[in-house]
Amino acid sequence: MSKSDIHLVYPFEVEQGTEFEAKITPCIVSGANIVSGEDSVININLKQLYIDIFTLAKDSKIKDLVLTRVGAESEISIKNYDTFEQFRNEILNQNLNGIYMLKADNGLTQIVQKIIILK
Repeated sequence: MSKSDIHLVYPFEVEQGTEFEAKITPCIVSGANIVSGEDSVININLKQLYIDIFTLAKDSKIKDLVLTRVGAESEISIKNYDTFEQFRNEILNQNLNGIYMLKADNGLTQIVQKIIILK
């Protein structure tokens, strides 16, 4: 630990309005699916999400499979998802970075999941 390192120990408190900058590593985001070009970074939940979407598509045609950036309204359609690799690459080829919501809808059932895209 260097002199500039600090450990935040519960209960960590600061005065309201205090500004500070922090770099926290490693950071593990729970409850989100991570999409990255590096296989070692891929969250196992993303593979399960793909299986859920593929199963939904087999039951009846998916009307929408779209990504929406959190805090924005524009939607990006995902067209190719016959395999997990196509699904992942279709997302990565959009040159996106950040937090998105992925929605799959077949008119009867909806899957909505948070996706974090790392470049």
